[in-house]
Amino acid sequence: MGPMLFGLMMFKALLFGLLIFAVIKLVKHRRLGPVGFAPRGAGPAGGHPHGWAAHRPAEDAAFDTLRMRLANGDITPEEYLERSSVLRTPQEPRE
Repeated sequence: MGPMLFGLMMFKALLFGLLIFAVIKLVKHRRLGPVGFAPRGAGPAGGHPHGWAAHRPAEDAAFDTLRMRLANGDITPEEYLERSSVLRTPQEPRE
């Protein structure tokens, strides 16, 4: 059982080393790590958001603001429902 146990230990060590190597590569190429959120109003020279914030539709930001106002007590639940229904209604495209 000695050689079999040694082989199993070597296999585990190889898998562990491979896992460590993969994590280092992902972190090095910025595919793994802490999420960097752009602060409000921050962005490149054009004023456009970058990173994660660039992929969110404007409706998401409006719903977030609405949720925060409800949580802070600035609006009542009835006002929240009314305003969120307005946000959910499809709008005609503007030119």
